[in-house]
Amino acid sequence: MNRHASAALLCVAIASSGCAPAKKVVKGPPPPDPVVQQHDRLLVRLREHRDEELKANARFSAAAAAYEHAKDEYQQKLTEAMASKKASGRQKKVLEKNRSALAQMIEDRDRVGQDLQKAFDTLILARKTRNATALGLRELDGELLQVEDREGGGHAAVQQRAAGELAAVRQAAQAADDAQKAFGDAQAAVIAKEVEASQAIGTDVAKRDQADQELDQLRDKLEAAATSYVAAGAALEAAEDAYHGKVIGALPAGAAHDRAKAALDKRVAATKQLDEARATVKAATIDRAAQTKQRIAFDSEIDRVVEAGLTAKVKRAVLDGLTPETDAITKWRTEMQTEENAALALQRKIADAESELAKVDY
Repeated sequence: MNRHASAALLCVAIASSGCAPAKKVVKGPPPPDPVVQQHDRLLVRLREHRDEELKANARFSAAAAAYEHAKDEYQQKLTEAMASKKASGRQKKVLEKNRSALAQMIEDRDRVGQDLQKAFDTLILARKTRNATALGLRELDGELLQVEDREGGGHAAVQQRAAGELAAVRQAAQAADDAQKAFGDAQAAVIAKEVEASQAIGTDVAKRDQADQELDQLRDKLEAAATSYVAAGAALEAAEDAYHGKVIGALPAGAAHDRAKAALDKRVAATKQLDEARATVKAATIDRAAQTKQRIAFDSEIDRVVEAGLTAKVKRAVLDGLTPETDAITKWRTEMQTEENAALALQRKIADAESELAKVDY
């Protein structure tokens, strides 16, 4: 038998004996974790809502500046119109006194308008900081939860070992969501009533005064809602920190435990920053409402002076000549309300996305 025939018989023998060389099995990457995937999708949505709110706030700032400019134009021309009216005797004295008072009030009102614009800017910055801090916290949560699940035997096993703390987190999350919604509703109610009071200036004194009184009550409710919002957020973060502390405490000592503990320390620091950001939002929201009250009060008082200084017939003639200015005021007031409500709606979407994240993570 030649060499080639022997080799062929050997191959047949190997194949028939089942001793053929085994195929090499190459392991692929592990399947993606559905919890991590959902967490990442919600983070993307959260970023989108945050960016949209920034745009709404920018549009609001532009509308607010245009509104103040329209008001300045109106009041300047109103002063000029009053100065052009001639009177004699007692009416002349009243008119001169009111002209002087009106000029001073318009000057003061300009200052209030500048303060209000600063209050708007401060509130917008406070919301931006709060949203960025909250997003950073949720990103830390994702990293921390992955370490805990990997080292603790999986998501279900980890949660089972901290069942009591997990129940507290879920309860606190619901309370925080309710407080956030109540805070948003209180802001929307104040804004709507501010517009109602502003629209009544110069047209319906009784309605203006009633709206102003109702605004005082709504501002009190706003402050209470803001206080609850800050407290509920702090309670949620404390419950989440307690949960992570329980989970990490059950991990075996070693490098993984140390990494998880370091991540928790970063999270605790982030929660403190978020608490501070919420407190700043509360203070800025209340200040914005107080400054708007000042602006409405000055506008109302200016209207009262005009009422006292001009007869109804003359006032109608004066206001007819200021139609472009009053139309501009109405336009920009409407734009302000539209954009401020849009920002509030986006804050609600941000809160909803954060709530969904909490449900996925916890």
